[in-house]
Amino acid sequence: MNQLRRLFILFQLLVIYPALAIADNSQPWDQFGKFVKDAAPQSVDRLTRRCPARPKDVCAYNYPVLRENCEVRATKELGAFGKDRYLTISYLRSRTFDEGDGRPPFTCEADEVALAALLGDGRARAVWRDATERMFVFISSIDLYSTPSGRRVLALRYCLNGTGGCVQGMLLWTGARWQRLERDNSWKKVYENLPAGYRPHKSPDIDLGNLTWEQHIANRKDANCCPSGRIYFDLAIVDNKLAVKSYRIVLPPQTTR
Repeated sequence: MNQLRRLFILFQLLVIYPALAIADNSQPWDQFGKFVKDAAPQSVDRLTRRCPARPKDVCAYNYPVLRENCEVRATKELGAFGKDRYLTISYLRSRTFDEGDGRPPFTCEADEVALAALLGDGRARAVWRDATERMFVFISSIDLYSTPSGRRVLALRYCLNGTGGCVQGMLLWTGARWQRLERDNSWKKVYENLPAGYRPHKSPDIDLGNLTWEQHIANRKDANCCPSGRIYFDLAIVDNKLAVKSYRIVLPPQTTR
């Protein structure tokens, strides 16, 4: 059962989520993060030195638990936004299970991250949390960017173990609160006009400092290492969504149209 669960999760990450991403023009990893409603304030010291209750139990295997451990890996202050200051806190949580039948114990590790608002009285409130099982997806970085127009975007980099493929999950400061930075309908035109046989491929991160992106696209003849096409985007944040200002598709000379 444990192996079947792992294979199903891997199938979701490699097949289902990328297909959904093309269909609705959103990042598949965006659905992992959850905003926290009315979270109880806790002391800043407690949040940054000890692990909170699990926001999402990604290590929920149906075997006896032999041991658990959790450690705070990093904290990063983001500065003042509105009436509060914010920081991110990263945790590494592990749980070791006994599968029985003479099989060796196995350990599930989870990357967890929290975005917390400092309330100015020694307390903080979590406003957003996420967790991933490191065997499949790990959170490799958390960075704050300022766009050319001064908008602030918090970007988390999620990477798929074993393939090198990564995507960004992005939170936008609206001037009053943080919200998920989603794509608007302008992206639909881009993917409706892909050259025949081409599909999105693993690509570098969006340059949030300049709001440009070089997305890779590949056809069935391309090796996994070497997608042959590129889409060059100029982007903007319009009505608190990520919009396409302009784009151009570049293919190898023999297939350029």
